[in-house]
Amino acid sequence: MMKAMKKMLAFTLALVLIGTSFGFQTLQVSAAEGNEVKEPQVVSKTDTSITLQTQENLEYALQIKDEKTESLVWKWAESTQYNLEKQTVTFQDLKADTDYKFTCRKKGTQEEEELPIFTLRTDVQKNQDSSEQPETSKEEQKNQQESATPAPDTQPPAEEKPQEEITPPADTKPQEETTPQNDSKPQEETTPQNDSKPQEETTPPTDTKPQEETTPPADNKPQEETTPPADTKPQEETTPPSDTKPQEETTPPTDTKPQEETTPSTEEEPENSTTTPPADVTPKPVDAPSAPTVASVTDTEITLNTVTNQEYAMIQDGKDLAWQVSGVFKNLKPSTDYSFVARIKTDTEISESSKPLKVRTKASSAKAPDATQLFEKTDTRIQVKSVKGQEYSLLKDGNPTVWNTNGVFENLSPGTEYQIVTRVSYLEEEAMPSEISKPLAVTTKLAAAKAPEAPQISGRNETSITLQAQKSLEYAISTDGSAWKWQSSNVFSGLKANTSYQFISREVFDADKAMPSKESPVATFKTYMAFQGSIDGIKADGTYYRDTKLTATAVGTGMNQTSPGTWDTRWVPKTWTWDTKNYSSWKSAPYDVTFVLDKVGDYCLTVGYELEEYVSGSWKGTGLTRTSSVSFKAIAPVYTITASSDKYGKISPSGNIEVKEGSNTEFTFTPNKDYKVSKVLVNGKQVSIKNNKYTISNIKSGQTIFVSFERIDGRQIPKTGDESQIILYAVLVLSAAVVFLLVVRAQRKKNHR
Repeated sequence: MMKAMKKMLAFTLALVLIGTSFGFQTLQVSAAEGNEVKEPQVVSKTDTSITLQTQENLEYALQIKDEKTESLVWKWAESTQYNLEKQTVTFQDLKADTDYKFTCRKKGTQEEEELPIFTLRTDVQKNQDSSEQPETSKEEQKNQQESATPAPDTQPPAEEKPQEEITPPADTKPQEETTPQNDSKPQEETTPQNDSKPQEETTPPTDTKPQEETTPPADNKPQEETTPPADTKPQEETTPPSDTKPQEETTPPTDTKPQEETTPSTEEEPENSTTTPPADVTPKPVDAPSAPTVASVTDTEITLNTVTNQEYAMIQDGKDLAWQVSGVFKNLKPSTDYSFVARIKTDTEISESSKPLKVRTKASSAKAPDATQLFEKTDTRIQVKSVKGQEYSLLKDGNPTVWNTNGVFENLSPGTEYQIVTRVSYLEEEAMPSEISKPLAVTTKLAAAKAPEAPQISGRNETSITLQAQKSLEYAISTDGSAWKWQSSNVFSGLKANTSYQFISREVFDADKAMPSKESPVATFKTYMAFQGSIDGIKADGTYYRDTKLTATAVGTGMNQTSPGTWDTRWVPKTWTWDTKNYSSWKSAPYDVTFVLDKVGDYCLTVGYELEEYVSGSWKGTGLTRTSSVSFKAIAPVYTITASSDKYGKISPSGNIEVKEGSNTEFTFTPNKDYKVSKVLVNGKQVSIKNNKYTISNIKSGQTIFVSFERIDGRQIPKTGDESQIILYAVLVLSAAVVFLLVVRAQRKKNHR
């Protein structure tokens, strides 16, 4: 028991020694950086494969049973299993209807502890005759199909009546799209009509062109015992020749669609046919195509752009309706959203559905509105009353020309009749055109008289301009030469200061008979500069110490103009008055005044300004004046006393103390335990104190005060830093050493036993 306690004591003292010598440090462990691991989403799965959506910077593994050790291990996916473009990883060669465990980790790591585990189950094994194929690797599927030996009749001739004992040789390889020969003769009851179309009527048209301009050999005619060449390879996107298309039935029905299987059904064969059905002609899965695109839209019909070897369906209630080769969908509802998908469908290939395309039918045509009404007219312009939601057009030869929404028609001929119609406005992509209203007949006015001379100014100020009045004239104002505002008065008020305005005039005529005269030339005039004189260098209602020297600068509005022009104005400082006694004037810049606050009290500086205008290349006074003032006051000065002490006592107050001129400040000194005041220095000179206090009297400048302390017993104070903890450290170190030696000795005795 004693030995255990000695060990514990030794350990504790060692910690104290380490803590006092070096201090304790807190370790901060930051969370490992990296992406948050989320459960992967299943992209697709079959009875033999599972494809997962990958996350950036992560790698994925499948749990398998090691054949040697009979234990479960993680098999990490190889680079060939990843699809970087689609961000997926695929695990193949799995068992049907079986649970598998998956995991993931950060790339570059070897950690396999505490990995997240996700369990997924493969699909139930499908019937071999099913049209749905497992989503195996595209390359694997292609290789399987290219290497497979199809059963007889894997290449049914489209539009041909099966011949008796027509059996292709065993070595015939499947073509992705079987190409019948150009000169194959259709049999009775199997020939589509020449004018049939591939849309609503699914019979191929006469002029069907081969895809990718692939032309079958000209001389390949069907034999009674048709034998494809031995080395025939699968053709990609080979289009059957004109008038030939594989049919489910020998006679194409109205809504014939491409078949999911290239093997003719038993119903297509004659009773005496010895054609052997192929062993495996299930279409090969391919990637889904892009979403379909819109060709045209009406209120009841949507037409999609069609692509060779694709078919289309409308989605309703989340399900694909009947597939069709035609891109035309009729009998739809107006202003209704519809969704469409596409898929690749050939005799040898079939894809999943594309992403849906959402299309909205247009609104039906609106009824014709009432005839429009005249708002105003001139000799070259007609404006009708515009109604929100309507647009307007002139009729030419009984037909609308160009539609607009403002009802304004310009560049017309004077004294000419025009017919104007209106309709409900519509967006071409959202609605059908509206019906057209009855026309409104309007005759333009006669041409205008000659223009008068340009207006002349008679007076102006900061907010108004007055023109010279003339009989039978009206006037207009503008800031940019457009949007003229006409008035009969020659006085324009409510204007902005220091702003240029343009003015025109015209003669007034009977509005019912003719146009007003042509407009006069433009005249430009400018309002006065608004007064905003200021005084810099003095703070308004500011407070300054007595004997402060101030310099004030007068600034007038517009004084910074470097390139003045005609009608420009400015406010120039002219006079100043200080303390109601001092008065002076300026002849030119600089507009400064300097003075000293020689007494305590209130002051006021007033500056007088005059408005000048730029005339004939120089500034001239107008006689218009304004004043600007600033008020302030002077007070007795304030000084700063800096009080400090050494670390063996305190001084109060301490720091920087602001005091008024002529005031007194008392300081108190408080020594630490076993210490007393040594000396007090005021402005560097030692002074006498009483009762540990000292007063600085009649302060008229900044002061400093410093107090030092000494031990009462007369011992010398260490000149270096505080070493009061040295003894403690020494005792701890010595104690730890003794205990350590005792423990070592006890351990040795124990070992000797």
